[in-house]
Amino acid sequence: MFSVSNPREVCLITVAHAVNEFYSVALPPILPLLVNDFAISYGEAGALLTVFFATYSIFRLPAGVLADRIGQRWLLAAGMIVLAAGILVAAGAQNYWTLVIAEIIAGVGGSTYHPSGMSLISDLESGDTEGKAMGIHGLGGVVGTALAPALVGGLATFVDWRLALTVSAAVGIVYAFIFLTFFRDIGSTENTHMIEPDGGADPNEVSEKTTGDSLGRWSNLTALISVPLERWVAVLFLANLAIATEIGAVRTFITSYLVEHIGLTATIANGIFFLMLVGAGISSLGAGTLADTVDRRTLGFVAMVISTILLGATVLVPPIPIALFMSTTPALTPGLVGELPFKPNLRRT
Repeated sequence: MFSVSNPREVCLITVAHAVNEFYSVALPPILPLLVNDFAISYGEAGALLTVFFATYSIFRLPAGVLADRIGQRWLLAAGMIVLAAGILVAAGAQNYWTLVIAEIIAGVGGSTYHPSGMSLISDLESGDTEGKAMGIHGLGGVVGTALAPALVGGLATFVDWRLALTVSAAVGIVYAFIFLTFFRDIGSTENTHMIEPDGGADPNEVSEKTTGDSLGRWSNLTALISVPLERWVAVLFLANLAIATEIGAVRTFITSYLVEHIGLTATIANGIFFLMLVGAGISSLGAGTLADTVDRRTLGFVAMVISTILLGATVLVPPIPIALFMSTTPALTPGLVGELPFKPNLRRT
């Protein structure tokens, strides 16, 4: 499962993926605390994540263009620093609109990762090991997502959510410099040139002939944003949109749902969130290995069908009676049970 051609580089990119995904879900574990401290609704709190992912999506295409111009390595590190800067702004926010600005900054920084990180994986690994490398890469993202409720949620519960975000931002900035130090320039990697699928001309020869023309493309917006609009690109786009919608909805609101609807403490809710992500990490490695041995289109289709059925089945799950938690949650007196869902001082709770 871990046998790849460039283990050091894959490892460095995987950790960068973990950092990126950690930041993307840094706020969901503390949404109940933000609702309480800023006196906002859960709709407004959820809008913060919408702002982040909308910015994240909008700037992905320009980020992909930039990755081709300045190199994936530099863009990945710079994006990580910008993303951490957004988290720092959120840590010092004194009002709701500062949080919105923080999420915009973080979204711009986060948008640079996948166009640079995933293309690096694809450039580094061959067809025989690319699936494994993508599985390891996916595991890093899941680990980063799982650490958010464990670290941010845990530190926020026992100390302060502002400190939790500040420490998280510092870690990302430090790792950006570690990545730049130890990751070799992709230009020095052997056998990473793109091969024409139709057996066309050598890319190096094409590059030499078109160097002069490419310089003028900066002034041509159409050339900058052009992508091969083939059928498989559209299919993968729609598949990714569906999966991202499912994952984004679940990981954004699972903690808030367990706290507000069921009445669990934030610590227990984030623990359940963590366990869910552990399962995702294990499956990522297995899926990566399968992708190298079975038809990837079939594998992707089956995975989407299963995830859709399971997510749809959650509407059939009734709320857990709060009485089940009476013996383990002394703070819930009989007088409070009839008033749930409630909005107490969740930090103190």
